[in-house]
Amino acid sequence: VGTLCIIDRVPRQLDERERALLADLAHLVEQELGSVELARATAALAESEARVAGILSSVAEGVATFALDSTVLSFNPAAEVMFGWSEAEIVGRPITDIVHPDDVPVVLDLLAERAASETGEEVHVTVRGLRRDATHFEMEVSASELLGSDGQVFIAVARDVSDISALRRRTDLILQSAGDGIVLLDLDGLVTFVNPAAAEMLRVEPHAIVGAHLHDAAHHMRPDGTPYPWEECPTYRSMRDNEIARSDTETYYRADGTPFGIEYTSAPTVDDGRVTGAVVVFSDISSRREVERLKDQFVSIVSHELRTPLTSIQGSLGLVAGGVLGEIPPEPKEMIDVALANTTRLARLVNDILDLERIATGHLDLVIEACDGADLVHAAVGSTAGAADAAGVRIELDAPSTPMLADADRIIQALTNLIGNAVKFSAAGSTVEVRIEATADAVTFCVCDHGRGIPPDKLESIFERFQQVDIGDRREKGGTGLGLPITRSIARQHGGDVSVESELGRGSTLQLTIPRREAP
Repeated sequence: VGTLCIIDRVPRQLDERERALLADLAHLVEQELGSVELARATAALAESEARVAGILSSVAEGVATFALDSTVLSFNPAAEVMFGWSEAEIVGRPITDIVHPDDVPVVLDLLAERAASETGEEVHVTVRGLRRDATHFEMEVSASELLGSDGQVFIAVARDVSDISALRRRTDLILQSAGDGIVLLDLDGLVTFVNPAAAEMLRVEPHAIVGAHLHDAAHHMRPDGTPYPWEECPTYRSMRDNEIARSDTETYYRADGTPFGIEYTSAPTVDDGRVTGAVVVFSDISSRREVERLKDQFVSIVSHELRTPLTSIQGSLGLVAGGVLGEIPPEPKEMIDVALANTTRLARLVNDILDLERIATGHLDLVIEACDGADLVHAAVGSTAGAADAAGVRIELDAPSTPMLADADRIIQALTNLIGNAVKFSAAGSTVEVRIEATADAVTFCVCDHGRGIPPDKLESIFERFQQVDIGDRREKGGTGLGLPITRSIARQHGGDVSVESELGRGSTLQLTIPRREAP
């Protein structure tokens, strides 16, 4: 354009020959400029193609291009690995060599749709890919249309989703076959998914409850018949506070209105840091509650019908052994003493079992009152003094006055168990030390013996029911194996605990810690 402008500005007196020469010169200049621009465009195209080739060689998805007749034009390295063909081997081959025969029509329809589409949007389909060794796998394919130097070209991106699909199938199988009810809720509490177990427990068809409000359908009323607002439901609070909520005291209602006890967990679902709903997992515990009711009834019967005659038998045997009926010959006296000892042991076992059950079921109420830790220690030592004298064991006290709030009778019971155990496993002539260590936050009762000690692998098992360090201890030392479990239960009901430190051959120290309460 610049050259033609120059020609136009040349003075008019040039003759036609000169003007023709100038025109030829302008034409040559334009050709040279065009060659330069073409060279630049070719270099830019080559650079762009190299950049694209570099990108395609580094992506994890398989990328292939196809001609209009669906033959392969190119393969990137990921596609070579995915299908087992090298690019040199696959170029020019039909699409049927890399797609399962049953799914070829789906891919051809996809390419045809891309050819007819004017939106340029990608379309995804899931088909089976075919490897060179004739094995197949599940893949997700998206296709786009390009205009290449050879005309219309399709580019397809394939992703191996066989692992994802297998995981999805396993997840679906777990959800469908789980024995617990599983329900997915959106943020409004509406059901988006329900598994068969949940539908069966609620006695509804799955499609009938999807879209319904779970709380309004199955959790709208308390067992006493009063309304149960959604805002007070643990599931609502779990979504509101983004915390997991658990309960074993809730009641759901079936579609026919019948109630059943449930144990359930509600966990919020979080996407990108935002709560989107909740997963509710619940199970029917009506049978368990019935068993617990029967157990409580049995404990009550044992408490009244078994302990009362045992006490009577124990008292009568004690009177006879004490000579209230006169002097007893040696042989009958020995038999009466054995009967009295076993009756006493049986009564203690019954009392211990009843105490454990009452503590476990929450039926043992603590009577919290002001007391002195020193008085509790002296009372417990008095209860074990006879056994200590018989075993030749001396009890040393370091129990200063320690005001505290606790159930005095239960703390004495716990201390009696600890001191009795220490005496039982101490050698004659040894000492059991009992002391109080008090801080602003807690009162700790320490009972130390110098006996054989406890193996490290037994330090926790001694707090389990009917567990003793040695299987022969129950026969040689006596006891029920329930003293320490009861002691720990009493401590934990006070908000404290029992711990143990021991060294084989040197003895053990058990610590009963009770947090200090504020006076009412």
